Amino acid sequence: MKPLPVQVVLMGVTALSVIAACMPAAAPPTVPPPAPSPTSVILYAPSATPVAPPPTEEPSPTPGHPDQTALPAVDECAAFPEGVSTRYDITANMNYAERTVQVQETVDYRNDTGDILDQVVFWVAPNKQPNVFSLDQVRLHSLADAPPGILEGVRLTVSLPDPLLPGCSQELTLTYRLQLPLIGNPYFPRQGYFGHSGRQINLGEWIPVIAPYRDGVWVTPIPINVGEQAVIPAGDYRVTLNILDAPPELVVVGPGEADSSGAQWRFSLPAARGLTISMSDQYHRLSTTSRNGVLVEIYTLDDAQPGDDSGVDAPAHALETAAAAVELYADLYGPYPYNRLVVIESDFPDGMEFSGLVFVGGEWFRSYQGNPASYLTLITAHEVAHQWWYGLVANDQGYMPWLDEALTTYSEYVYLQENYPNLTDWWWNFRVNAYAPEGNVDSSVYEFETVRGYINAVYLRGAQLMHAVRQAIGTEAFFAWLQRYAETMRHGIAAPDDLWEALPPDLLSQTEAIRRSFLRDSGPTS
Repeated sequence: MKPLPVQVVLMGVTALSVIAACMPAAAPPTVPPPAPSPTSVILYAPSATPVAPPPTEEPSPTPGHPDQTALPAVDECAAFPEGVSTRYDITANMNYAERTVQVQETVDYRNDTGDILDQVVFWVAPNKQPNVFSLDQVRLHSLADAPPGILEGVRLTVSLPDPLLPGCSQELTLTYRLQLPLIGNPYFPRQGYFGHSGRQINLGEWIPVIAPYRDGVWVTPIPINVGEQAVIPAGDYRVTLNILDAPPELVVVGPGEADSSGAQWRFSLPAARGLTISMSDQYHRLSTTSRNGVLVEIYTLDDAQPGDDSGVDAPAHALETAAAAVELYADLYGPYPYNRLVVIESDFPDGMEFSGLVFVGGEWFRSYQGNPASYLTLITAHEVAHQWWYGLVANDQGYMPWLDEALTTYSEYVYLQENYPNLTDWWWNFRVNAYAPEGNVDSSVYEFETVRGYINAVYLRGAQLMHAVRQAIGTEAFFAWLQRYAETMRHGIAAPDDLWEALPPDLLSQTEAIRRSFLRDSGPTS
């Protein structure tokens, strides 16, 4: 995230068709979905009012099967491509005037948990807010009877008629409707990456995703108004968006491979934490190609320029910052995973990270005076760093937010060291020391009542932690450590021990006192 955190909240609809375990993937159906066949089992049994449970990880029913010895061998499963374990194929029909979206989502999920699964669980981020997400139906295509799917808050549980063996795949289809909320609404006022203003529509965290499965538990984060709570396994995404009555000036922006024809836009993004789309009939585009071959694009609104003859060009500065950041971080942390990077001026505060696409708050464009000692520089560099620390290497953003926010905040300093070395002292005083930060770096978002306290402990003390480790082991070893961590956990979901265990034992021992002074759980010993 950015100097102030952002997360999204919505409400739900979900419809699922589950095709028998370990069968080859069927071609994605078109919207509207076909009528149920005589052998289909209707699964959806909605509760009257979805209520989010308390912020704890909820265990699923025991995943084991009572008679595992009688089950077919794993090699009887249908073949599934190597790479990430989940593929999402989405067709979305938007009514532009009404700000509604009808979605059909086909999911092909391979069981890489090592357990035999009797259910699959989705994290339904759009169901955070009331009157936003509407589940149309849940259908199970099978001859076997099955208990109903259950939607409770942001958690959708789908029971399977047959056990899903390790290595086997399961195809599901969800059908749902979205009524996009206003940006700045009272439920989650700072989380406008899903919603609309008078001039911008954002679809971020709009797709229900298969929840991560950890130690027998399906993890479905509970939303609050401090920080983010996402913990999303990497998946391959393909989205076709059809827009009814789109204005001729409408610009629709998404990451990855993109093309359009008429009122249809298509996007494809592999190994991602989602696929985010933004649109406006006021966007202005600038682009450049970084030295490492990444096409960097920026889309800004009419007010991004001060409107006078000062010569200040905020969009050009943000574009230059993003391109330089993607070059630097690729050198230090490892290759950027995509061919494009999209930066968008947002109608909500601060900024927000997504795979291949980031938002930077409009206030930072409007306040830019031509001096790189500005939040426009810092937040742009911060959000680009999230392409590594969140995108390439994910973490539990609710319970372990420092694993991405400490690293991305310190990346601001690293960016200035390379590009504006005369501003490094300014950064420590302006960004960190002025707030006299305190608190455990490894605090969860659920421990804070205010955004300021959260930022001080996790972001700012986190940056101090990273700097102290760098001073202890040396710059060359520090960046070799982070690059090794990024490569080891590439496309995975990391825990703190994954970070520390990427240090050689002798260097790990040198950080022991530092870790004890900043962290509640200081991690492994040498």
